[in-house]
Amino acid sequence: SSYAFCTTTSYRTGYSSSIYTAQELNDMGIQINNRINGISLHSGATGGTIRHAKVYVAETTLEGYGTTAANDTTDRNTMTLVYSGDLVVPINSWVDITFDTPFVYSGNNNLLISLIHDTNTTAAVSFYYTSTSPNYLNCYGYRSATSTAGNSAVRSYNRPNIDRKSVV
Repeated sequence: SSYAFCTTTSYRTGYSSSIYTAQELNDMGIQINNRINGISLHSGATGGTIRHAKVYVAETTLEGYGTTAANDTTDRNTMTLVYSGDLVVPINSWVDITFDTPFVYSGNNNLLISLIHDTNTTAAVSFYYTSTSPNYLNCYGYRSATSTAGNSAVRSYNRPNIDRKSVV
């Protein structure tokens, strides 16, 4: 299945923060002290351009989003900005996001990936996802204002599918 992921034409800003477990990353071949040079997201039935996209990455001990996700609790000031620019998303394709700054992963923790946009986008872009039930490993939200700070958040079992773009 696919769903609108962090972007919609009716809101000024949007974000999606997803947790990927250390075991999942190991299964993808991402191991101790590997440099992650990018990720790929599998786009769904709608495409478009995510304008002014930013991707942040951090290691985390967080194992899921709690019983409520009333606000966006992801502090991007503590994360590494790895990509900034427009993302062109074709329909039903793997979308490669090459990081501007590679991320060195210790291999010891889960990985938190946050994708945001800070301005109106051209389409409600969708990406394929996998259910992580019973764990809420995705949190997303939208806002009409110009900042993602304090966005209302919705926790979700539906986490975007990723693949490693390249690992060194």
